[in-house]
Amino acid sequence: MHGSDSSKVKLFQLRAFVAVADCKQFGEAALQLGLTQSSVSHAIASLEAELGVQLLHRGRRGAMLTPTGEQLLPEARQILQLLDTLLHKAQLARGLSTGQVRLASLRSIATYLLPHVIASFRQQFPEIKVTLTQYFYNAEIQAALRHGTADIGFMELPVSEEFATYDLVADEYVVLLPPAGLPQMPSGEPSSKLPSRLSKQPLLTWQQLSSYPLIMPAPNYEGSIALQQHLQTHAPFLHIGYEINEDSIQVAMVQQGLGAAILPHLAAMPIPSEIPVYPLPTPLRRRLGAVLRVADLHSPATFAFWDLLQIK
Repeated sequence: MHGSDSSKVKLFQLRAFVAVADCKQFGEAALQLGLTQSSVSHAIASLEAELGVQLLHRGRRGAMLTPTGEQLLPEARQILQLLDTLLHKAQLARGLSTGQVRLASLRSIATYLLPHVIASFRQQFPEIKVTLTQYFYNAEIQAALRHGTADIGFMELPVSEEFATYDLVADEYVVLLPPAGLPQMPSGEPSSKLPSRLSKQPLLTWQQLSSYPLIMPAPNYEGSIALQQHLQTHAPFLHIGYEINEDSIQVAMVQQGLGAAILPHLAAMPIPSEIPVYPLPTPLRRRLGAVLRVADLHSPATFAFWDLLQIK
């Protein structure tokens, strides 16, 4: 008999299950939840593994509930409804009518992930002030949290055990090629609309990529360590033509035909339409998440924002 541990069942897994059951499509459910399709798929798979049952049939026509899924769906809805009621009552009890939440974030998270969450938070807590400060480095965000100038950080994971963490998204690295002089591809015409287009493109090989000078961050740049190690393992023969730390400058140089760049998808956006985008020949992802100092005494407003992150 499969022994399920209720502590391992996460709220976002139940929300993903209910959303897919309602939409009958992983893609539509992901849009509804503000997540990537792969995140929703992983949440469902993890929930099924923990429960020891199959909840959905996956097929070309979408996702359909299994008989077991149909039996468990009402309970999943009830749990989420009870949580909403609990949060509302807790809000009244804590008197969340004033206060502030100070957020410190990397640019890509601040631009493409946080506005949706902040908007939802302001709808629930319109009197609470939210401030958002952009930082370029993980170390700066951690310093802001330690010095008490920020309440919640948004950065690359993992971090040290002094922080509680919550994973937001796995951001895939992509290759940006110059508009002209593409390597010979078997078929397909790339564009910069991600991620749905990306999966349809023929794979770029390391050998084809080696025909371009790479526009890369400097070796000592904090955000490029994982990429540098990845390239050293899989393609040490690539030629570094330029060392540029700023993402937008790398994209602009690719647009001018000066070389190719390898960037996390969110960091590369917005990508000009004339720049072809391909998956990295050997996939690499960075974990983006929220962090909170465990030892600090946090305000009710901070806890409310943290709770909302895990629901959204």
